[in-house]
Amino acid sequence: MWTAALIKNHIAKIEDDKPFSTRDFLSYGSRPAVDQALWRLVNAGFIIRVARGLFIKKDSPLPTVIEVAQIKAAAFGRIIVTHGSEAAKKLGLNCNNKKNEIAYATNGRTSSFRFGKLVIKLIGTSPRKLGLQDDPIGSIIRALWYQGKANCKKATIMQATTTLDRTQKNELRKLAGVMPWWMQQCFYFQPKTEKPAKRIHPNPQQPFW
Repeated sequence: MWTAALIKNHIAKIEDDKPFSTRDFLSYGSRPAVDQALWRLVNAGFIIRVARGLFIKKDSPLPTVIEVAQIKAAAFGRIIVTHGSEAAKKLGLNCNNKKNEIAYATNGRTSSFRFGKLVIKLIGTSPRKLGLQDDPIGSIIRALWYQGKANCKKATIMQATTTLDRTQKNELRKLAGVMPWWMQQCFYFQPKTEKPAKRIHPNPQQPFW
């Protein structure tokens, strides 16, 4: 009884447009007690369940997909950034995304949950990829990484970087150190020689931009 009262009082103080999760109330009682209290509040119409373990007040606007993903990840101490498959889709590159799915890269293990008719996937990603900023440059690198060595060609690079200005392209080259070797080579062309050139990294190659 005290658990339900404490949770209801807590919810009343939450901003109307801010979603909240089950884990926000675990200091008020055991997990079963908290789950039961929230279930009763949902049935009473006091709150609305928008995803597993995630709720909003009854008159609150529905949160966006990114807000839901961020809150779910934060509840477990995780962070998210744009996954390479989503970045590739936005750049018009090949991707295998399903229409009813959206993916985010995260630290920790891979998981998924439903948000309405949409499935949100949090895909466990290496620290090297996750450490890239969630900006145009970082998203391009993750998109090309997702494309893989076989698809990393000059035409793909040109399409992915078409909106970048010269300064951004220079910044992209400076991040070569975090790329796998095969991706670094995508940003250079090999001058023609009479004999096959040895694999020298990164010179005497030249940037094709």
